[in-house]
Amino acid sequence: MSLNEIKSAVDAGLTVHWHNNRYRVIKDRYGDYFTIDVYNLSCIGLCRKDTGELIGNEVEFYIEE
Repeated sequence: MSLNEIKSAVDAGLTVHWHNNRYRVIKDRYGDYFTIDVYNLSCIGLCRKDTGELIGNEVEFYIEE
């Protein structure tokens, strides 16, 4: 999934994962996107701050069915 597809899916209320079901993409109340580890609740930004590039490969993101 591209960065825009990920953001659109999250905005539409769909559950987007990275790698596996342990890592979920969320949007906070300020409009920023993060990848959260649902087991220990640690998170990282979805994109690099300096370049705005997606952290991870596009093929590693998927919508939960």
